[in-house]
Amino acid sequence: MKCKYSITIWLFLAVLLLVACDNGERQRLQLAELERQNRADSLMLNDSLARDLADWFDRHGTRNEQMRAHYILGRTYADRGESPAALDAYNDAADRADTTSKDCDYYTLCRVYTQMAHVFFLQNLYYEDLASLDRAIKYAFMARDTLSAFLAYAQKTDAYDMLVMPDSCLSVSERAFSLLNDAGCTDFAASMLISAIVPLSDKGDFSKTRHYIDIYENYSGYFDDEKNIKPGREIYYYNKGYYFLKSCQYDSAEYYFRKELITGSDYNNQNAGSRGLALLFQQTNKPDSAAKYALYAYAMNDSVYDNEATAEVAKMKSLYVYSRYQQQAEREKSRTEKERMKNGILLFISVIICLLFILFIIYQRKRHRKRYQEIVGKLVQAQNDILRLQSHDHTLAEMIDMQANATISNDEVLTPNSLTLERDQLRQSIIEKENEIKELETLLAGFRHFRQSAADVINKRINQSDIYQCVRNKANIGEELSISDWNQLMQLIIQNLPNFYTLISSRERSLSKLEYQICILDRLGIEPGRICYLIGISESYVSRIRSTLHQKLFDVDASRKEFSQKIRTIY
Repeated sequence: MKCKYSITIWLFLAVLLLVACDNGERQRLQLAELERQNRADSLMLNDSLARDLADWFDRHGTRNEQMRAHYILGRTYADRGESPAALDAYNDAADRADTTSKDCDYYTLCRVYTQMAHVFFLQNLYYEDLASLDRAIKYAFMARDTLSAFLAYAQKTDAYDMLVMPDSCLSVSERAFSLLNDAGCTDFAASMLISAIVPLSDKGDFSKTRHYIDIYENYSGYFDDEKNIKPGREIYYYNKGYYFLKSCQYDSAEYYFRKELITGSDYNNQNAGSRGLALLFQQTNKPDSAAKYALYAYAMNDSVYDNEATAEVAKMKSLYVYSRYQQQAEREKSRTEKERMKNGILLFISVIICLLFILFIIYQRKRHRKRYQEIVGKLVQAQNDILRLQSHDHTLAEMIDMQANATISNDEVLTPNSLTLERDQLRQSIIEKENEIKELETLLAGFRHFRQSAADVINKRINQSDIYQCVRNKANIGEELSISDWNQLMQLIIQNLPNFYTLISSRERSLSKLEYQICILDRLGIEPGRICYLIGISESYVSRIRSTLHQKLFDVDASRKEFSQKIRTIY
């Protein structure tokens, strides 16, 4: 019996050991398989498996294995389109890395930050993208993987291009070309030069631009024998057309801009081609054609405007920041339930106080507005009354003169009669009414001073904002506003000019996007001759639109000057 129990116990322990060994081996095989799929660029959607692996290696794996598991989890979330979760996983992977250890897996750590940079770029968080790329470069060199370091450095051109920093974009492009070319990656090196074409063309260095175009076409591997670029890279035709435009080779410029329109199917290509043609026809004094393609470019821009709204970018960033700090708090256990409750109560009290303050301000404004309207009504009534009294006084004066003439003709002497007494009483009433008007005008002056003071504060806040200064600078140099500029302008208008925003965004008014933009720029005091540069249309077209806006917004006809005067008083 004893032997039987001993055998049973040993079998049970053997099974447990076998299961334990099998679990560890199975998890490592699963992680290796997911890494293989990742290297093959396969779509990974099984977040449950990736999450289980990350949890298992957090309990049983080495620091390097934990980093690899969380990196794969991040790649899975990225493939599923869950960017905040992907960023959290990448940060967790970076946190697991022990950079003080000699056997730290810097190779994987480099890829963690490279993928973080990619997510940031797709979410339009370009400064975060650049910071992640700097870390990727650092750990690539520590892993002695110079090619990965050079490729990560090359990715900076995209961020600088989106940030409209042409000098930085040009510098990185040329430096990346030199590094990759020296490393023997001729095709990668040549592909970097596309980012240098526009900045060099703007600088007027056409010989270098032509040289870079030849290298790009001959060594990047993107072109067939007839110099047609691979599908999906048609934006190059805009860059090449831009070089010909700047070098005054207008026929060649038109050829490549039209080729961009014909071969490029998405809205970015259509926008680029039409914008290039608009610039060409503007430079060659063909305003009708320029206006046609400028309008088409803006029609294509609507898709960009809808898909890249600042509100969505801000939401993405806030989700990332919130989630990241939440996990940090859980790991470090620095917050207690009491502290959270205290912060919640303080936040609730703050919100209540803010709401009460807002309600008080609204009540005061309504009360002042009502009082102001009452005083205006009384003033109008008093002015009508005094006009009526003065008219009556004039009539009495004529009657008294007629009576006096009749008396003289009859050689009679009359004493003051009832007409004279009535006129004296009337004059007293006129004096009282004039005093009343003076008092009302004094009250109105006080209201107007108060309103003007509030308006001065708002105008000062608007004029000192970064986006207003940016718009002014671009208006002075004749540069078109970007989508990011318009998003920041909308935030400025909503925060500081709520009544004006309500007016122009009303569905009843049905303003087009162009009318909407012209209203905003006109309200900010931008001259019509500058507005055309900021939105990329002719000045005459701006004038035609402004001539109809007064009727559309206020239901009455007026001149363009009166329109500007009126909307600039709306806060």
